[in-house]
Amino acid sequence: MVSEEGSYVLTVTDGAGNTKTVRFVIDKSKPTIIGVTDGQTYNSSVTPSSGDSGIVTSALTKNGSEVAGYILGTVVSEEGSYELTVTDKAGNKTKVNFAIDTTKPKLTSASIKSDNQNPKLAKNGDTVTLLIHADEDVEISETKGRIGGTIVKSLIVNNAGDGDDSTWAVSFKVSEQDPVEGTADIEFIMTDAAGNQMTVNFGSITDNSTVEVDNKPAVITSGVIESTNQYVDVTFSEPVYGGSAEALSALETTDLAAVMTKIGGGFNSVTVSIDNVTKTDGTPLVGGESVVRVHLSFAGTLVQGDKVEIKAANNAIFDHVGNTTASTEATGMQTLAPLVTYVWNEVENTITFTKGLSISPYSNTKVQLMGNKYSPDYFLTTPTSIGGDVKLKISVTAGWDNEAVFGASANGIYAQATASNTIQFFADTKCSSGDSGCFMTTDYRQDHLFVIIEHLTDPTIKTILDLNIDSRRKENAIINNE
Repeated sequence: MVSEEGSYVLTVTDGAGNTKTVRFVIDKSKPTIIGVTDGQTYNSSVTPSSGDSGIVTSALTKNGSEVAGYILGTVVSEEGSYELTVTDKAGNKTKVNFAIDTTKPKLTSASIKSDNQNPKLAKNGDTVTLLIHADEDVEISETKGRIGGTIVKSLIVNNAGDGDDSTWAVSFKVSEQDPVEGTADIEFIMTDAAGNQMTVNFGSITDNSTVEVDNKPAVITSGVIESTNQYVDVTFSEPVYGGSAEALSALETTDLAAVMTKIGGGFNSVTVSIDNVTKTDGTPLVGGESVVRVHLSFAGTLVQGDKVEIKAANNAIFDHVGNTTASTEATGMQTLAPLVTYVWNEVENTITFTKGLSISPYSNTKVQLMGNKYSPDYFLTTPTSIGGDVKLKISVTAGWDNEAVFGASANGIYAQATASNTIQFFADTKCSSGDSGCFMTTDYRQDHLFVIIEHLTDPTIKTILDLNIDSRRKENAIINNE
């Protein structure tokens, strides 16, 4: 048996010497096809051919139908699915299946959403996802995201979890490193099996869905206190909510805090609390208000210079996206209206009452508020009357915060009624200048000297002065809270 491939010559001779010669070829090799590859899809014309010389026939079908009269080496350019069969002289056949696809893939649908509680909104940490459906299997590449006009990075592409190469999901996380705001959008390129590409530009959302990115929490822009201290109207930069970022609700009293700055240190016992938070018309909040009314109540006596500030509680106030208002956000100090008001004259070191307290002048009487030679830490702690036929009480808080010693009995801080409703404060400093016969010649200073002035019969009507005493100054008694 002859089985190996090759060209053979067979000569046969009989007994009479007659001979017969036969030439034959054994060819088991399939013919080669070049120009196209089995299973490949092309996005341009192809020219199938063969490097073999013994090709006898070639047959081409398109979409299952014969292409009549096809000759190997002829250009194939029409779209379709092809099968090419080439047969050589020995009957060996080679088949290749290929396709021509010059049509770009099309976007069937595109929808955008976020994983925020409201899928139309997004904040820092939320993920924005574009769901894509093409008209054929595609690959997604060259993705770009943007928020407003700012390009964002680190996009993730996945198959949307359905095993269908015509559907894809492209997403990005809103980053705290890029605090931009605006409409979220994604651009990408779709490439089909033939290599045809379609660039899907920003704005190609088929269902008109949108995601608005808001990275900026609400801030407090102003606070206005009512004239009788009953409430403060607090304005935010945008509508605000209480509850949580995942479950927004109306603000509650605990979502805000009232903080006081008080004149008189520990001798001022007034406190503030928030009774309620409402709309500016007094009706209950429903959530989403940009101006709220914070109702206040005070325990104790307010004095001139006392202030209150409304602040956001920690992790308590949210905007519509869920951004958290910082606990540093505040209205700024709002000046409270006290029962007693006065005007301080910084040249004369005088206080003149304009509301709440009154006196008639009695200039021959001086009240020593603090300090003398034999008792340097002397303070007038028992309220003592001052003035004429209309009197009020005056006293000084104990607590000298500098190591000063008064040089003589005459040295010290004094108060005297000098005009209608007016008291003058002054420091006698004769021994600090070194006069002869003085016990000691030391200067004396007090950063905060709290002087309490109250009604003769009603101690709830009072004020507290925060004085700064320095015997070295010409105006040796000045006020700190003006």
